[in-house]
Amino acid sequence: MTRKTTLAPVGAGTDHGSSSVAAILEERHMVSILLFLMENDGCIKSDLYGAISYSVRMPDKLDRLEAAGLVVQDRVPGAKAVALHLTDNGRAVARELRRIERMLAEAAGGAGE
Repeated sequence: MTRKTTLAPVGAGTDHGSSSVAAILEERHMVSILLFLMENDGCIKSDLYGAISYSVRMPDKLDRLEAAGLVVQDRVPGAKAVALHLTDNGRAVARELRRIERMLAEAAGGAGE
């Protein structure tokens, strides 16, 4: 029997006190997807897959990010391709992730001093 997982609305608490978006970001590849899309807004899914992973779970991951209001998947007119865009919230989250990434790199650089 397959159990379907439902997402709590963005900002709603979960059993461990984190928001739905925070729980999603804990999943493998989610941070990489957002950071890639920040630099490659409007890319098609195959570009993302080539850069991150060809895992069969990638479409599900994109669907979860879309349900959380971070990503929009738009069919390219006249093609089978789907373009990926960050929403305003997705862009804000990606900017924060990039800021944290820089802070960690700075901390690691100064760790030996």
